[in-house]
Order: sequence, then C-alpha cells, then structure tokens
Amino acid sequence: MSQTLTPKRELWLLITLAGIQFTNILDFMIMMPLGPQFTALFHISDAQFGLLVSAYTLSAGASGLLASTYIDRFDRKRLLLVLYCLFALATLLRLHAPASAWQRIRETVAEPNHRRAFVFSVLIMFAGFTIIPYITIFMQTNVGMHPEQIPLIYLCGGVATLVSARWFGRLADSLGKFETFRLLAMAVVVPMFGITLLVPTSLWVVLGTSTLFFVCMSGRMIPCMAMLTSAANPAWRGTFMTINSAVQSASVGIAALVGATASLLAIGVGRKLNLHAPRSPPKA
Repeated sequence: MSQTLTPKRELWLLITLAGIQFTNILDFMIMMPLGPQFTALFHISDAQFGLLVSAYTLSAGASGLLASTYIDRFDRKRLLLVLYCLFALATLLRLHAPASAWQRIRETVAEPNHRRAFVFSVLIMFAGFTIIPYITIFMQTNVGMHPEQIPLIYLCGGVATLVSARWFGRLADSLGKFETFRLLAMAVVVPMFGITLLVPTSLWVVLGTSTLFFVCMSGRMIPCMAMLTSAANPAWRGTFMTINSAVQSASVGIAALVGATASLLAIGVGRKLNLHAPRSPPKA
C-alpha cells in the first residue's frame, strides 16, 4: 500500500531530488567552465577540447543504455541509493545483459510514440550543447573576458535559473506544457544568436545575454520533461526514461563533436582570411 505524501515528506523528497540533481549537474558541467585551463594545461586546441566533452557525454550515454537493461527489475529507491553511492565513489576516484532485458529495450524503442519522444529529446539537447561547452572559451577569446570574470556568467545564470524555474513550472501547469514549451522554444532563439554574436562590450551586456540564454535554455526543459514523461507507456517508464537519458547524453556528445568540427572549419577560414580575435576585456 503506497504511503501518502504529507507536506513535510514531500518537502524532504524535493530537497533530496534537488540535491541529487545538483551534484549530478555539477559533476557533468565541471569540465565546461574549465575550457581555457584544459586547453592550456594539456596543450590542446579548442576543437580537441570539444572531443573531450564529447567523449565524456558519449560514455554517459552508453552507461545509461546499459542501465536500461536492469533498472525496472529493482526497487527504484534502493537502486537510486546504490547508484548514487557508486557515483560518489567514482567521483572521488578520478583524474552481457540477459536476452529478456534487451527484449524490453526493443519493445520500448518499437513504440512509435517513444521513438518520436527520443527524436524530440535529441533535438532539444543538440540545440543547446553545440553552444554551451564553448561559452567560456568564446567569452575569453572573442569577447575578451578575463578568467576571473567567467564565474559571474555561471553565478548569474544559475541564480536566475533557480528563480525562474519555479515560475516556468507554474506557467506549464496553468498554460499547458505544450504551449509553454512552444513559447520558450521561440524565445530562446534570441539569446542563442545574441551569445554567439557577442563582440567586446560592457560586462553587464555580456552577463545579461548569457543569463537570458541560461534561463530560456533551462526553462524549456521543464515543459520538455513533462512532455517526455507523459509520452512514456507506464509499464515501460523506467526503461523509457533510462534510454532517454542515454539518448540525451549521446546527443550532447554529438553536439559537442559537431561544435568542435565547426570550430576547426572556422579556424581554417579565419587563417585564410588572416582574421584575429579581439582581446580587449569587457568594461565593467
């Protein structure tokens, strides 16, 4: 018999899930702000840094696909605790599935609605992560930001996202998840162009553009996840969500790889045209 969630239990559940999501995103995002440091420390190009991000996320996608072979066979609370402990252990330590499991994957993927959801999920992640891994490098190389100014981008973006996420959630409940997503998908186009076309300017313009980018990018994920969850067949929801996580990670890796390729092409064109990136820092 399922336990009724009291307001207190619901609060602690939300705090627990928020903590898990926080540490997961922290571990996932930690490489991206360190782009310039990685390129200097390992003597690699910006495009090669993109390959690092790609390898990191593609391996996450592969492990997510593997998890889909067994996730529905265990109690989800216990499995969450075990996997989170292994996640913590793996973080501290760096510097074949049975035929029935694969059959379950095939059945999940064979569902037409699931396939459409996976394609949607791929496009959502791809759109953001052709840009996100390179923000730090772009800001220092093209906009002229100093390394000590870079944390302000993530601080402002993170705080604004934390505040706006609650509002976007209420909007999705009142207006509807499809309508909310449609509005945010159109709105994000403006900061996407803005952040990729920035030139040396004042720090406030840079922070305003990047913050709007993060708010719209993360905001669209709220109705997006509601749409994806509703698309899943309840009998296969665990497998569906795990495969979706793997698909998203793979999409992020491919997006970073495409971004790296585009960077190489841009460097080649720039050399032919004898173009040099400006270095003057933005004014506060």
